[in-house]
Amino acid sequence: MFLLKYKIINNDKKKYLLFLHCICGNNNIFIKQFPMFSSEYNFILIDLPGHGESLDYQFPFSFDDVVLDIVSILNKENIETIDIISLSLGTMIATKLCMYIPKRINKIVFTGCVFGFSYKLLAFLFSFFIKIKSMVPRRIYMFFITLLILPGKQSQERRNSLYRYSLYMQRNFLYNWLDIMQDFFIDYDLVYSKKLSSSDISKIYIAGSQDCIFSNKVLDSINQNPFNIIYILQSSSHLCNYDSETEFNNIVSHFLS
Repeated sequence: MFLLKYKIINNDKKKYLLFLHCICGNNNIFIKQFPMFSSEYNFILIDLPGHGESLDYQFPFSFDDVVLDIVSILNKENIETIDIISLSLGTMIATKLCMYIPKRINKIVFTGCVFGFSYKLLAFLFSFFIKIKSMVPRRIYMFFITLLILPGKQSQERRNSLYRYSLYMQRNFLYNWLDIMQDFFIDYDLVYSKKLSSSDISKIYIAGSQDCIFSNKVLDSINQNPFNIIYILQSSSHLCNYDSETEFNNIVSHFLS
């Protein structure tokens, strides 16, 4: 039995749109997208392990565990095909879904992709922080992790929100996510990048111009396929769907239609 909590918002449409949220967040991060897409889609809102109501998930867990449970939800609800809007951690889940159920996915929006770090120093720092997580008080530890993910003054409000939420998350869930994220980066370079690039699934990549931590890695990855499309939203951070909602919504609406 799957333990992920989810909600189906039935807008009396034939198509389904799956939203996959970021770490230390919830589906409210898509609140600026819901009105735009409710006219075309029913929504599938899933609380990832340790988030929202998915607090009794088995521990430790892997990306495969989470993805298989999402597939089980689709099967239970008799949902044959989906489109996906994914954000940050959600882009990792969407990537894994591409490996498991490629024929059931029509289109994917990858927002604020987390496929690896833009610079080797950042990758080293993240790996270092993973190793010392049990030695450092969580408040200090998460201050540096959130600063690494959302640097700069322009991201201070969202960084503070991410930091506060991280302190409410159960420690085992938070640290489990960070551990398997590091494993994902390795697998992405070895396997997923090539498979995702060559996939027949229609996909676009959207990043913020101020997302210097991850965006260069995304550009390097998607340039492997000349048919890949990326949009860079100016004056936007890692959470560009929230910073530039009008531009983001227009791009996504055009793509999905």
